[in-house]
Amino acid sequence: MSKTVTIEERAAPWFWALMSGVIGLMFLAFGFWLFVILTIDTLRFFFGNAHPPEHYVLFPFGIIISILLGALLVWVFINPSKKVVFDAASQDVRVKYRYPFGYTRNDVFALKEIGQLEVVWHRNSDYSEGGYWKLTVTLPDGRKVERRPLDSATADQEEQAKVWRAEIEAMRQ
Repeated sequence: MSKTVTIEERAAPWFWALMSGVIGLMFLAFGFWLFVILTIDTLRFFFGNAHPPEHYVLFPFGIIISILLGALLVWVFINPSKKVVFDAASQDVRVKYRYPFGYTRNDVFALKEIGQLEVVWHRNSDYSEGGYWKLTVTLPDGRKVERRPLDSATADQEEQAKVWRAEIEAMRQ
């Protein structure tokens, strides 16, 4: 009997990821447009063709904020969903990364190469309990995949994460 354990870490839903990407590109374009305007007017000033650009004092802040916010929103769009399958029969771990527009990448690692499995308390003040338990798996390439139990009680979450860890550790034997 082939025993497998699957951990799936989903990215943002398609609609929100696409909207994030579009809005992020708009912020990036605005930031670069401000940079070009500031550069052109500064060059004009240095060559004596314009008045000093005093009203451009806040442009660097606008440029920095626009580009950073745009890069963050585009990263939300590009961030892949991950599906990790631990297979006891073949003693390997298959990782499937799914990027936007259907692009996928597959990695295969030996089960023995997987790093320490950790059951971690994730602090988050948005939750009534102050956070939640999750299982964190460190892949050989340094990437981490996390799975959070869907139980609402924190004691049940911790127990479920420990069960997953025990199942994966049993496969490694």
